[in-house]
Amino acid sequence: MKKHRFSLLFCLIIVCAMSSVNAQQVRFSLDGGTSKPVGQNEDLLHWGFSVGGTVMFNIIDNLWIGGRIAYNRWGQDESEYIDRLTNLGLTDPDVHKGAGEALEVVPAVRLMTNYGIAPINFFLHGGAGLYVLNLEARVSGIRSGEDLNEAVTDILGDDVMRFGIQLGGGVLIGSPRFISVELFPIYHLIFNGQNQGRPFQYFSINLGVGLGI
Repeated sequence: MKKHRFSLLFCLIIVCAMSSVNAQQVRFSLDGGTSKPVGQNEDLLHWGFSVGGTVMFNIIDNLWIGGRIAYNRWGQDESEYIDRLTNLGLTDPDVHKGAGEALEVVPAVRLMTNYGIAPINFFLHGGAGLYVLNLEARVSGIRSGEDLNEAVTDILGDDVMRFGIQLGGGVLIGSPRFISVELFPIYHLIFNGQNQGRPFQYFSINLGVGLGI
């Protein structure tokens, strides 16, 4: 995953630099929360965590443009893996190590209410960009009388860069132009994965602190 980080970050910096040209204000936020894959193969991955940051530039009153970078990680359900390996004909299957990961670097747009002195505002969030997905499970077992010890990448593949979108919304408590707390869920849809052509999906629920300058 490391080999993709610099190129993704460079793309996000370009978008943010272009957005800042006519910006009235800039807003930074850091957040953390929980996330969970959904859809096909969701039973192979547990609930996990998400950490990220967002930078947004206020172009006009209710329109903010910028980008988001975040990292998600999910543990594996070993019992579900073992059931599937047994169904494939392996005896004494075992799962030794592995985790699902998603690095998202996504230019984004937010439409936010601006109630002036009101302590609560609401926003819609949308973006499209690049995701780096990774899942490698190290398994062992016996197949046709021979020992098996190999990496299995049957969900995401190892270090795969894909295009995806994210949609969400949330509530902001405090002033968007000063200090505030924000709570927002985001749904992620990543295209052209290895799940028989089906997109990989997950959602995250995030709680963050933002600062406007």
